[in-house]
Amino acid sequence: CVSADAQVLAMVDALATPAAHGKLVIDDSTVSAETAREAAARLKKVGARFLDAPVSGGTEGAKHARLVFMVGGDDADVATAQPLFDAMGARTVHLGPHGAGQATKAVNQVMNAGIEQAVTEGMAFAEAMGLPLDKVVDVVGSGAAGSWFVQHRGKTMVRGVHRAVFPTHGGGNRSPRSGMDRRMSIPHARGGEPLAEGAELFTCKYSPRTWGRT
Repeated sequence: CVSADAQVLAMVDALATPAAHGKLVIDDSTVSAETAREAAARLKKVGARFLDAPVSGGTEGAKHARLVFMVGGDDADVATAQPLFDAMGARTVHLGPHGAGQATKAVNQVMNAGIEQAVTEGMAFAEAMGLPLDKVVDVVGSGAAGSWFVQHRGKTMVRGVHRAVFPTHGGGNRSPRSGMDRRMSIPHARGGEPLAEGAELFTCKYSPRTWGRT
């Protein structure tokens, strides 16, 4: 599990030797579906097999062996690797051929991005209204607005200890606002400031300007 597409392919190239014939390589990184398919193709040339198996569940899931594996590859290889997945996670879902696991993780990340934006905008609004942020997290987290992100990241975020990193496929990190259209903002309740701009200030103040892998 590494943090960028180029690193995955570099590792695959290092493994793609005659000694890898018949072996199974499993990658838990979060990279592009295209990279997963390329990795599988490179390994196939030396008779090795490959599974792309990105995970979700955050550090809590990793610590308690409650991760969810999203797997792309051949049925037989998934069956071979199942005991490993069972040891580290709570659920394994085979989504299809090589790249399907990474494509599903991309869906997961898009949804996480929207949730994180909504939560930070909501907390920026709460701060602007002078509300006690810890109590806001408690009450909204127990209602219809509750989510994994609110429950596991809300209070750490307002205390400035939520640290998250969503790598770009080319390597490096991107700002939580970089892929968002600021025109989607709605007017702030006071002073006419766009709410998304207030959320960016909140995010800068309470959490690093990098995305969180969950």
